[in-house]
Amino acid sequence: MLQDASASEEAWRAFILARFGDTSTRKSGRSRDPVATAARLALLDEELRVLQHPKTIALAKRQRNSATPACTLPPEMLARIFSFAQSAWPSKRQALNHKEISIHWLLLSHVCSNWREVALSSPALWCRLPCYDIAKSAIPYVLARSRLNNLLLTFGGWKLGAMGSNRVQRASASLNTWICQPVCQRIRELWIDEDSSVQFERKNWPSLLRCEMPALKSLTIMLGPGPVVTLSDDFLACNAPYLLNIGLMNCFIPWTSPLLTPTVKSLELHMSKPLDVSAFPTLQEFSDALTRMSALQTLLLTDIFPAFNQNQSEGTIILPKSLLSVRFTASAVVTVHNCLMTFLSISTTNVAFDSLCVRGDADRSLIARAISHLFQSPSKPPRELFVASRVIVASSPAQSATFMGDITSSVPSELAMDHRRFEMTRTDTDIPGNGDQTLLPALYLPLVYIDSLRCITVTADAARLFRNAEDWRTAFSRATQVSDLRLHYCPAIFNLFCAFALSLPADPVEPSASEVLFPVLKSLQLHHERGGNRAPVTMIEDEAARLQLATAAFIQARSLYGTSVGELVVEEGLMEEDQIGAIKGMGIRVVSIVEMLL
Repeated sequence: MLQDASASEEAWRAFILARFGDTSTRKSGRSRDPVATAARLALLDEELRVLQHPKTIALAKRQRNSATPACTLPPEMLARIFSFAQSAWPSKRQALNHKEISIHWLLLSHVCSNWREVALSSPALWCRLPCYDIAKSAIPYVLARSRLNNLLLTFGGWKLGAMGSNRVQRASASLNTWICQPVCQRIRELWIDEDSSVQFERKNWPSLLRCEMPALKSLTIMLGPGPVVTLSDDFLACNAPYLLNIGLMNCFIPWTSPLLTPTVKSLELHMSKPLDVSAFPTLQEFSDALTRMSALQTLLLTDIFPAFNQNQSEGTIILPKSLLSVRFTASAVVTVHNCLMTFLSISTTNVAFDSLCVRGDADRSLIARAISHLFQSPSKPPRELFVASRVIVASSPAQSATFMGDITSSVPSELAMDHRRFEMTRTDTDIPGNGDQTLLPALYLPLVYIDSLRCITVTADAARLFRNAEDWRTAFSRATQVSDLRLHYCPAIFNLFCAFALSLPADPVEPSASEVLFPVLKSLQLHHERGGNRAPVTMIEDEAARLQLATAAFIQARSLYGTSVGELVVEEGLMEEDQIGAIKGMGIRVVSIVEMLL
């Protein structure tokens, strides 16, 4: 390295001497011609200026960077990398030299000239724009880089508390540039996120959104808590012929809007504050809107349902044949009744996914009817059942799930298809141990279709709702096809092991004398119950001893009556080695697993 440095110094010394002249070869006497001297000095000054000019240094750095592997990547690969950075690197406002700048993927375009050239010549990188993070003066240049491609515009990320009035004014001023007719013609996706309806109106969004957007396919407007905004009848000039997805929070369009057309495939309407009762749609308006949206695939509603009187019976709502997913959520007292009645009014036989989430203070009879309506007519016979105290999920996965760590994490995703979900949220008055547990959905299992199940998961909080062995038998006596059972190993499952024993016939020679609970069970998974800090919940010594005896008795009895459990899957540290050894001595395969935190 030192030799290379010395060689570089010699090369530059020779170059400088060639440009400036070697003073050691001149006579000690200087030229006495002042004109020649001045010309010579001016030339040397120019040489110094060029040598020290930023462009010269930049040229040298470009030459240097061109030798690095990252700068020699093909433009197509660099553009792909930049697109990943654009998705994963959210914009962030920072102060620099008393100026506010936006820090995000654009920094990559300043690494070297090659990277900048690739960034500027890739129009696709300039179509997804965080509009509030782009200075008003830069808007024309940014839009020019996108050529004539469709745009995905995002207005969000600046909340009032972080912005201040000056920033709000600057953001509002830029909106007239963004939402003008030439730009609106190219908008394919529009995402607006304001901290309140007040800010939404202060920025004049209601007027701006009267502009026609013929290329628009996806519209999302999210407003913070506050008065609900009703968008005008001439919203988007009533002309968005390619609109596929509509997502609105704390604002809504009238159910009679011409935008609810056969092209719409997804409709999401969410309210954090329920509408005035007079603003709820009628059942007829709701039904007519669904009829018009004949291609609708996803319908997600939160606290916005047709109004029902307390004494009014459910109506009849015909769902579009294309509908795949329905999710109703009622988090407010005034919307629970409407939510349940609306759900009872529709058919769910052709829907692959249904989800119903209501407050815990709903009417018991309506809860029972809703659970029966949800689970008794599945589009596919369910294969798996997840039961927690406040959640029931029946699903038909393409492939049965294997161990997923803590069983509370094995509940299917809300976005997964082919499953039905009922959830009861807590209310403001809920006190642990003092609530009305007769409302908890886990106690409505007799209303759930379980005849086709192959796998059942029961969490500790649900197990505690079964007061005795008879409760377990009543809930699961029809689950005769279950081969896989997953449980939290906690005192609450003691009654389940007792229920196993009670279901066995008195005489092993006549096994048909009694109906065995889970007669084809082949695998039993036992997992730690975990607290809020993910640490295992410790059982008291007496409870642990009783549960150990019940577990051994259950396994031994099943073997004796010809319904042996072939495999016991135990989370590591759940049982002592001598207990595991005793179970292995009964001919049972024991698999120890380590918890996977997903």
